[in-house]
Amino acid sequence: MADHDSATALTFHEVTFDPIEHAPGETWLRWQQIAPALGFRNDRSFRDIYSKHAAEFTDRMTALVKLPTAGGVQEVRIFSLRGAHLLGMFARTARAAEFRRWVLDVLEQHTAPPAGPPLPPPVATATVLATFERVVAERDALRSMLAERVLKEKPRLRKVLYYYGIKELTHTERATLMGWKSTGEWFKDLRELALLGLVDYQPNETFRRIGLANSAKRMAQLAAEGRLKPKTVSPPWRARPGQKGQPAEVLHAGRETRSAKAAARAGVNPHAESSPAANSRSAPDATTREQTS
Repeated sequence: MADHDSATALTFHEVTFDPIEHAPGETWLRWQQIAPALGFRNDRSFRDIYSKHAAEFTDRMTALVKLPTAGGVQEVRIFSLRGAHLLGMFARTARAAEFRRWVLDVLEQHTAPPAGPPLPPPVATATVLATFERVVAERDALRSMLAERVLKEKPRLRKVLYYYGIKELTHTERATLMGWKSTGEWFKDLRELALLGLVDYQPNETFRRIGLANSAKRMAQLAAEGRLKPKTVSPPWRARPGQKGQPAEVLHAGRETRSAKAAARAGVNPHAESSPAANSRSAPDATTREQTS
């Protein structure tokens, strides 16, 4: 059963409210005190407004409870602060606008903020810096271990690292000292050393573009010399009426097959070479034709 103990008294103009705690943490007001606060001269006018808009009030806005009155314990209609604000919206009295503002102020004061998880205590700046330094030290230690292992497995990189430390040399000269004819292997090893954090090397975008351009020129030169293997091109496709996607070879093979069948029916070998004797045997003599006719 709800607790209806009175809370701290509230005053609006000459009206002093006796707040009721109908639900934990919620402040409710009696209608007998809301009516004069809104400026209604009689109870009937107030009841008419509520009866007209009763469907818009939910159970969280109004309720009937038993309260002690001058005539004993009776059922009294009470309104929450939201319900009182809605009554002020329907009222057309001179005090209605002021009452609505007052109810909102009271609502903000009596509405407790939702309880949430406690915020963690602020972390000191020194602690953050110490943690950051520790993480960086661990990262550097792991990178150092990895670099030592890679250099042990690839002794060539130690030599590259040594020549890279001589600033007076160019990349081409360093590659020559390594025994390479071009700088491709040199830059490849430099990128690997940069990933290990052993050198501060960043590829030059201009040189990279020049390398790509030279590569394209070299490919064009090889193609002109005929030293590039041409790409295999599929034979053209030709479709007959009613057929789609038939290659030319299929069409020719079909024609040859039909010709061979026709020759077989006629008793002629389509693959035999034609000769005058054969032509004379196959073609009747002109005089024979005349005699027959």
